[in-house]
Amino acid sequence: MAKLSGSKITQEVETGNIVIRPFIKKNMGPNSYDLTLGPNISRYKSIPHDNGSGFLSLKNNFILPLDIKKKNPIEEYEIPDDGIVLYPGELYLCHTNEVAGSNHYIPCIEGRSSLARLGIQIHLTAGFGDVGFIAQWTLEIAVVRPVIIYKNIKVCQIYFDTIEGDIDSLYDGKYKDSKGVVESRLYEDFKK
Repeated sequence: MAKLSGSKITQEVETGNIVIRPFIKKNMGPNSYDLTLGPNISRYKSIPHDNGSGFLSLKNNFILPLDIKKKNPIEEYEIPDDGIVLYPGELYLCHTNEVAGSNHYIPCIEGRSSLARLGIQIHLTAGFGDVGFIAQWTLEIAVVRPVIIYKNIKVCQIYFDTIEGDIDSLYDGKYKDSKGVVESRLYEDFKK
């Protein structure tokens, strides 16, 4: 496998073998394309906890355990123009503005080093897409200290690997054609 260069990615976008919508040429790097943060953010629901002061504290909420066999409730927000504060110990689900992927190459995302240097993880383990995954990417964001993020920032990089051998089938899983934030659908695996 080999990673495509920026010029090859651009060429493949022009021929339709790679999808990046919208495609903004200035977001193209030497071997990856910068994707931007969409306006929506979600987190799994917590129960507000009265810390004895009479005020409800978001920091000291009781965190409900997530059950992988069930659909877990989420809270959805829109990121305001002046940003939103993310806190450690919480998982935030966000999404890219762009629809990106390919029926011919393996799409992968990675965080940007500038965000990593602020302690922002863009994905926990799900940076790999199958051939045929073409959608907005859901990002699993965690932070090591409180940090303010803003919609439309360059949040991650997508790159494309070649694949050896015939492609027998394209991705047709539970996240096909995803739009916006999509929480875990692992519970669907237990219904079979």
